Amino acid sequence: MDYKIKFFSSDKKPIVVVVGCLHGDELVGKKIIFRLRKIKLKKGTLITIIANEKAVKQRKRFIDQDLNRSFPGKRNGNYEEILAYNILKITKKADFVLDIHSATTDVKDLAIITKTKKAVLNFVYAINPRRIALMKKDIAGKSLIGYCKTAVSLEYGKDNSRATYKNTFSSIISFLEKEKMIDAKNKKREQRKIDFYEIKGVAKKEKNDVLKKNIKNFKLIKKGEIFAIRNNKGMVSKENFYPILFGEEAYGDIFGFKATKE
Repeated sequence: MDYKIKFFSSDKKPIVVVVGCLHGDELVGKKIIFRLRKIKLKKGTLITIIANEKAVKQRKRFIDQDLNRSFPGKRNGNYEEILAYNILKITKKADFVLDIHSATTDVKDLAIITKTKKAVLNFVYAINPRRIALMKKDIAGKSLIGYCKTAVSLEYGKDNSRATYKNTFSSIISFLEKEKMIDAKNKKREQRKIDFYEIKGVAKKEKNDVLKKNIKNFKLIKKGEIFAIRNNKGMVSKENFYPILFGEEAYGDIFGFKATKE
């Protein structure tokens, strides 16, 4: 398949897989992976995958369909389905999977998980993000992390942002240090207060709907509040919820996700 993978290790465990460019228009993962490939390991195995290289080359989000909605894939499917099938053969053997993304909206320093088992929670807290969102498999659908035993998606900001690159890389390094896979060269970061959200559903959108400009991700939308305009009329929220990934350009039929906060 047309994807670039690099495998290097000093000994076998733990096996960590870092995936970038599931979407061909999200290039920050490729930059981070190139930097990770220069790191010398003390122990364990680090596998890096630039997933949809063909879409990257063509400057497209995908070729046939969204790769992150194609898992577990098919042996004889379309381009992304076959790609998903082959990537999953690698990631399902991993102890930990880090899936790097970027956003077109104002989301920053968000880690998404699909399970709350102890291993996953320990993993995501070791990464030390500003926010964690639980997106259970019935909502996550056919995403990569939904088919991995211990995995997290990193949504740290806009693709061309220096802060997105720096903070995503820093979180991955923090985890590798805690696993003692690399030498700890930087001053130990303090465990910061982490906001925890649970995604309960989506806010559906029609073609000409417009999100109000004052709506900010992670800022509570109250029951009765107008959050968007449809046919020159206000769309009123029927419940209190926290918006997550609202305004993402890649979402055609939804504004984003609705969540509660713990």
